[in-house]
Amino acid sequence: MPSPSPENPGLLIRDPYKFSDALLIIPPLLVECLSCFDGRQTELDLRATLVRLTDSLEVEQISRHLTETLSAAGFLEDQAFEDMRNAKRQAFRECPVREPAHAGSAYPPTPRSFWKPSRNT
Repeated sequence: MPSPSPENPGLLIRDPYKFSDALLIIPPLLVECLSCFDGRQTELDLRATLVRLTDSLEVEQISRHLTETLSAAGFLEDQAFEDMRNAKRQAFRECPVREPAHAGSAYPPTPRSFWKPSRNT
């Protein structure tokens, strides 16, 4: 979704499954580069896209920073993501009590009966 911060325009990305707690804002210039992380394109394709977008041949640092940032946040299907996902799943399995995730927003925070038996039952 678009960044809600006027001081930081770009694309806000987050993990809807919450394996990662990170929120990233990708600057407008780099948004087009995200298509290079489709599993088919290479780092060379990413660099070519960056050269075209920046009109500079000095893109190695930008390429590396973008890739490392996405990886560290768990937004690439790599070992960092696998580790985050496995850790969250393990914590869920070991949790003695699983609190309702949407209590207080999607439904009332405390249980209450919506069905009231009639006096004849």
